[in-house]
Amino acid sequence: MFAEMSPFDPRFPREAVAAAFRAAMGSLTRVDHRLAAAIADTLARPVSSDLGVVTFRIGLEVGLGAKVGIGLACGVAYLRTALQILDDLPVFNGSRLRQDTPCLHIRHGEKIATLAALAFLNRGSTLLWSAMQDGPHPDRLRRARGLIEDCLGLHGWIGGRADEFGKWPERQNLRQVFAVARKKIPSMVRLSVMLPALIGDASEREIMLLDRLALLRGLAHQVADDLEHARRGMHGNRMPSGTWRPSFVAAQGESGAVTLFRRLERMADRVERMLPGESLRWGSVRELRPLSPLELRALGTGGELF
Repeated sequence: MFAEMSPFDPRFPREAVAAAFRAAMGSLTRVDHRLAAAIADTLARPVSSDLGVVTFRIGLEVGLGAKVGIGLACGVAYLRTALQILDDLPVFNGSRLRQDTPCLHIRHGEKIATLAALAFLNRGSTLLWSAMQDGPHPDRLRRARGLIEDCLGLHGWIGGRADEFGKWPERQNLRQVFAVARKKIPSMVRLSVMLPALIGDASEREIMLLDRLALLRGLAHQVADDLEHARRGMHGNRMPSGTWRPSFVAAQGESGAVTLFRRLERMADRVERMLPGESLRWGSVRELRPLSPLELRALGTGGELF
């Protein structure tokens, strides 16, 4: 899959994933010029590689070779890119900027942006499947396929997005918000952490703890994301259509959401300390820790956190 690309140095995971991200789509010379321009624009300004870096580093930590690890990492980054492009469309978040850059549908139009998202979704799925086939534990493939379905399918990102179109009141129930929230950012965090663990040599206890840690960190990211949307007035807690969206801020208020964020982070810290072996082995999972709402405000960071 990556034979035509320069060797990846595992000592520099961020640079390795960035290089793979730019190269893995393949040639665009025979692609419609409008679609090729949108894809090339996205490849030149990636905003979704952080989860891929986590995937690559965990892969190395659980005994995967660099080739398999980079395939999983790039597949995760491509899938996240596809979901971000779709998230930004007017039918969903209606965003105009992502990390201070105009969204793809603003630069290239909604139709081309949608096709670009499908291109990244298709290529990301191919990259994941190819890397999974080369893993050392073919007996875990069924669980890995189930994880992908759970994170992205009707009970994952797709189902969570459908839930947002329901009739949500202005004052919301925390339990119901949790049920939807775990299908959004936490789904991609779980995929990035759990896929290399399942394909590699992680023990059953490590897999269980990593799954719990990914869920807690993902939920903390979702709370911080809801706070940031509300603070920046990105439709507040409303969809672009004007209907209310599920939000921890709507359920708990701003101060309550901040308290919930801190509680989730404390719980995640406890789980992280329970991971077996030397703490240095799991240095990659520290990259999952979200910035606090105060840190986000100080940095002026906007948009989604992944």
